[in-house]
Formats: sequence, C-alpha cells, structure tokens
Amino acid sequence: PQIYVEFLTLGNIENKYILPCLLTSLVENAFKHGITNDENKPIKITLEATPSNINFEVVNSKNLNKNVKSTHTGHRNFKMQLELFYKNKHRFTINEESNLYICQLQLDTPDAREINHK
Repeated sequence: PQIYVEFLTLGNIENKYILPCLLTSLVENAFKHGITNDENKPIKITLEATPSNINFEVVNSKNLNKNVKSTHTGHRNFKMQLELFYKNKHRFTINEESNLYICQLQLDTPDAREINHK
C-alpha cells in the first residue's frame, strides 16, 4: 500500500546533536495510530533548528477504523527520557482533537560548536 508522509526541515541542522533515536517513538505512534494511505491526510513531520532549539512536530489524522489499543507506554517512556537527558531543557505537548493528533517537542540545544568551546 501507498504511504503518504510530508517531511520538512527548516534551519541549519548540521551542528545539532540530540539523544539517538529520541524522535523515533513520536513517528512510530503516528504510523501506529494514524492514517497513512490517504494522500489528502499525510503524516506531517517538521524538524526545525534555530540557534538555541530543535523543534519537532508530528501531526497525524486519527484512524478511527484501526482497532489498536493504546497503553501510553511509549509516551511514558518518552517523557522519562526527556526528564533524564533534557531536564528543564524541553517542552513537550500533545494536542488531541476529534480527528487529529499533534505532538510538539522543543529541545534547548546549543550549537555543537558552542558546546566544544566551553
């Protein structure tokens, strides 16, 4: 089957470093619970780098026909990782609408060149 995803990168991500695989669970959830085969409702993934932040957003339309029970284990584990590795340096929100799911993450991440000079 065809899968529809829009992926957008903004800013210079060249000197940005984050915990490996951190963003994977947010993308996995969009595929698990979202609509993937409708070109009018693609999963939208945006990665934006600013001088002091990385902003990551995943938006997906809910697939109300999928019978997948959510235990929220993935989100609990994700939040624990954020607390361990980005304590007080992150903002994570989940907005749920009737047919849409929006996950937004902001990480305070100095430029790698800045870290190397400290």
